[in-house]
Amino acid sequence: MKRKNIFLILVGIILALVAWGYLGWFVFKDAKESKEVISEIKENQSANEKQISSDLENSAIEDEKDDWEQVEKSEVESEEDKTEEKKDKKENKLAEKEKEGEEKEEDKKVEREKEKEIKTNFISWGYSTSGRKAIDTIIVHSVYNSLGGDQYSLSKILDIFKNYNVSAHYLVDREGLVHQLVSENHVSWHAGSGKMPDGRTDINAFSVGIEIINAENDKPTAEQYNALDNLIKQIKSRNKIKYVLGHNDVAPGRKTDPWNFDWSRVGGKQD
Repeated sequence: MKRKNIFLILVGIILALVAWGYLGWFVFKDAKESKEVISEIKENQSANEKQISSDLENSAIEDEKDDWEQVEKSEVESEEDKTEEKKDKKENKLAEKEKEGEEKEEDKKVEREKEKEIKTNFISWGYSTSGRKAIDTIIVHSVYNSLGGDQYSLSKILDIFKNYNVSAHYLVDREGLVHQLVSENHVSWHAGSGKMPDGRTDINAFSVGIEIINAENDKPTAEQYNALDNLIKQIKSRNKIKYVLGHNDVAPGRKTDPWNFDWSRVGGKQD
């Protein structure tokens, strides 16, 4: 009976050890698996963190890239705007110059028309309606107001002509306006006594007299030269002109005008 009890106790102990062994094995296995699960979770978490970090870094890079692209785009657009602005300014400047050139050309045109303009201002003295011969000579004179006051006063000069009963077919004022005082069909008393290079006298009968308003101590204006040049050309177009001379050329020693005159400005003297 005693042996049987001992045997049963041993069997119980063995069964208990086996049970504890199995229990320990299961506990160990669960702990290992738990550890592996935890390790896997940590690894996944680390991987996720790395991925998030990488995504954030990539996002930052993309944002920075976008910022740089935007800056570069803005700079390019700014340069394009500046280029366009410069182009517009250049075009505007060219347009202004072109307009200015057109205005100057128009002014010149008006001036040329003015030079060709002849204002009729016929006088009632100092000429004859008879004795006219074929016109072949142009005589250029100078005159000014010697009575005091404005030496270039047109009205005072006409008073002098009237007082001396002399005239001219044309008179050119300081602004280049041509005044016709006597018709070319009439004999203007402008030359007085004198002799032509070919020996002829009675110069008034076959000549056209032109007075330029200018003093002895002054020079004709550019407007006067231009107007006179045009007037001479017009007279030549109507007549067979052989001579273009100064008053001093047909009355040397008696007359010295035209004073300070540059013949090259009117095509030269024709003698």
